[in-house]
Amino acid sequence: MKHRLSYLVMALVAMFVSGLSAAENTEMLHTTDGALLCVADPFVYEADGVYYLTASANEGFDYYTSRDLRTWEAKGVLFRVPDGEPVRTMLWASEVAVRDGMYYLTYSGWDPRRQRLVICLATAQSPDGPFTLQKSPWIEHLQRNVIDANIFWDNDGTPYIYLSENGNFGDYSGGELRVARLKSDMSGLETDLQRVCDERQPWELHMKTPGDYCNEAPEVFSSRGTYFMVYSANETHNGHYGMGVMTASSPLGPWKKADYNPIMQTLYEGEKTEWGLPVVSSPGHCGLVFNRRHTGGVMVYHRHAPWVNAYPSEERVTCISRFKIRHGKFFIIESTF
Repeated sequence: MKHRLSYLVMALVAMFVSGLSAAENTEMLHTTDGALLCVADPFVYEADGVYYLTASANEGFDYYTSRDLRTWEAKGVLFRVPDGEPVRTMLWASEVAVRDGMYYLTYSGWDPRRQRLVICLATAQSPDGPFTLQKSPWIEHLQRNVIDANIFWDNDGTPYIYLSENGNFGDYSGGELRVARLKSDMSGLETDLQRVCDERQPWELHMKTPGDYCNEAPEVFSSRGTYFMVYSANETHNGHYGMGVMTASSPLGPWKKADYNPIMQTLYEGEKTEWGLPVVSSPGHCGLVFNRRHTGGVMVYHRHAPWVNAYPSEERVTCISRFKIRHGKFFIIESTF
């Protein structure tokens, strides 16, 4: 199946207008019946000019499609956990990666046998599914919770996995980003997981419990010889969630956090809701859609829904913003669609 980005999106990315407010820069998405699209941990993939969106759920994943990335039509079931499969609740962060006509669906879920969150793998030969469970868990022999798997193929065809390992690390609790090379047949890890980055930036140190720390939701891509990772930090339910960027010269690193981070976070000095909370509250956990040259595109992510009146809150709305890559840096573009 031949995959291509639509000319419409490339034109939209090329024509941006600067100087608009942050609220305008984070447009909320809608369904075809006019309702706000309110899903968490959204991920977008493309096939033959159609965009597909899936997100966190229970028992399985539904999906939406769109041709303009703004209005989404509910299409029904993408994947359902088979009868008898123990990992069927807390199904988070579904992502779909495509290679040689095969679609790989990764997600995390609660495994009652191991009493922790694990990463699972399902496959299909169509972007619409149906996806068939292949391995649950996919990544074996880990002692902590693992969430937010992201598959990346390098230019030479080597596959890598990035994820967030969550739990107690001795002197703190939270989440650490990890990377490993996958086996060429996608059956498991070729190398051990290793830490992505030791650096902690001040904007990331806003957890509920002082001293705790969480990096999660990695999205990795390459552009003009540089490897980029967009990631999220802090706790999504509270008021300091946001996104940053790392770069590296190889998929395994070393990775360096950008000195211009965060690229997006809660705007406490921006517009307020009628309850006094920021309009742009805790944006994060994104999926990326690129233009043909991988020099920009659009980012789809969640933030707190406009009716949230207090933290913590699990109510989120799905949003979209533009980004560009210039001189080895990743920027959110202030523009409308």
